[in-house]
Amino acid sequence: KNALKLIKLCQTYHVHILSVHDGYFDMDQAFDRFKLNIFISLAELESDNIGEQVRNGLQEKAKQGRLITTHAPFGYEYHNGAFIINQNESPTVKAVFNYYIKGHG
Repeated sequence: KNALKLIKLCQTYHVHILSVHDGYFDMDQAFDRFKLNIFISLAELESDNIGEQVRNGLQEKAKQGRLITTHAPFGYEYHNGAFIINQNESPTVKAVFNYYIKGHG
């Protein structure tokens, strides 16, 4: 949708597009507009496919009970496939939790 708007805008103002990977597109030429639209559609398809693969991978890990990330939340550390409590940060986590349950959050 945005790609079509961009192509129409470029056509209206006689702007041409030069792509490092795909070459030159003259927006006054129907075939060049068609080629650019195809390239944009293929890029969108690739992006959508990557997004689906990532989402499916995360869902599969969750189904298997595996960790989705090794980036530990504040108050924890990641060691040997598991999160363990960080003793230096745990007082802060407890204080924040207590403030929250008292209605300060």
